[in-house]
Amino acid sequence: MTITAEPGTKWSIEAAYSKKVITDLGVNAAGETYGSAGWAATPADEPDLIAATATNGKTGYIRREEEQEAVGGNLKTMEEVTEWMQNGVYEDHYIPVYQPDGETVIGEFLIAGQPRPN
Repeated sequence: MTITAEPGTKWSIEAAYSKKVITDLGVNAAGETYGSAGWAATPADEPDLIAATATNGKTGYIRREEEQEAVGGNLKTMEEVTEWMQNGVYEDHYIPVYQPDGETVIGEFLIAGQPRPN
């Protein structure tokens, strides 16, 4: 990497290393899988409960179905898509963050809406 700067220019650089580690999914008493969605080859391979951080900083899991509903992933007709594009895509959506049991709510997860065009 080469950085060129004028004399007297103040600058800084920060670097981080991350490693993707695929782990087995957990299974709770209700038979729901939980873990990271990053390893999934397709959406069907994602766990029922996906690792997430709540707005209060607590880590837990969001329900895949609730996340899909909040982002419009469950729309089936062109009319539903049109309505979503006119309204829902611009709204912020909050969904619960659960403990691995899939029942105990520990916070909420923000799915930010898109900015409205000018």
